Parts: sequence; C-alpha cells; structure tokens
Amino acid sequence: MRANTLGHRGSNAALSREELLESAGACDLPGEAAAAAFSDGLESFADALYGRMQDRADLETLIGPGKQDLMQEYCLHFCRSLALLFETVHVKAFVDSLLWGVRAYHTRGFESPFWVALALTTYELMQERTPEPALSEFTPFLDWIYANAGSFLDTSNGVVSGRGVPGGRP
Repeated sequence: MRANTLGHRGSNAALSREELLESAGACDLPGEAAAAAFSDGLESFADALYGRMQDRADLETLIGPGKQDLMQEYCLHFCRSLALLFETVHVKAFVDSLLWGVRAYHTRGFESPFWVALALTTYELMQERTPEPALSEFTPFLDWIYANAGSFLDTSNGVVSGRGVPGGRP
C-alpha cells in the first residue's frame, strides 16, 4: 500500500466526520467500467475477504471468540458499501455507513485493529484480483480507507468534538 496522508493527521489524531467526508471527497474514484466490474464480483470478493480474514492467526483478538458469522456479515456489508460508493459516487452515504458499521460491530466486541486489518486485506485482495488499469483506479480510495482506519472508531463513537456523527455519543 502506498504511503498516503490524504486527510490523515497521524495515528493519535482522529478526524471528525466532516473531515472524513472532506478528505474522502477529495479522492479520485474508479471509473464506470472498474466500478461495474467490482459490483459484478462483489459476492465473490466479500467471500474471499471473509476467508482471508478468517485465516488470520490473530482473528480472535480482532473480533472476539465465536464471532465469525458477524465478521462474514460485516465483510459483505463493507463490500456492498464500497460497490455503492464506486457506482453512485455518494461519499456521504459511504462514510456514514462505514461509521455506523464500525460503531455497531465495535459494540459487539470487534477491536480497533480489525478495521486496519480489513483495509489492508481488502487492498491485498484487490491487488491479486484486479488487473490494471482498474487497480490504479481503486488505489486512491483504498489508501484513504487504510490511512484513516484509526479515525473510524473514535469518530463513530462520538469522541471527536464537533463531529455531528449520527447516533454518536455526546
């Protein structure tokens, strides 16, 4: 994964929802053909993502014991959110969906490093399964997800002041 600081202030400084929206909106998104190809292979990609995550030696540390079904559900939700973003270019819906998912699954015991691992695994699978030039079209947004994974949990839980996160804690 390329080094990317788009919207990222470092591992100790979480971005607010508005900052996440602004930085995500600055990313170049894939073209129609690449987006359609991802959407067409969404189920297969989500299954591969789940399988790769399931094979991790640290899985129980990341999601807690006996939560593979929840992780499978989240992998599919995450891939559907990506496909929707790539097809509709609706950044606000994607960011809000991501924040909602992170908060919902964190309350079920998923730990912060899960989202970093998911972002990296998504990128690795894209490298393996997506030919150029489509891979280059996905890379900026995948870099953004990876660079900002640390912000998702804090922001989704309402830790960042001035965030206006729907359903976030005051």
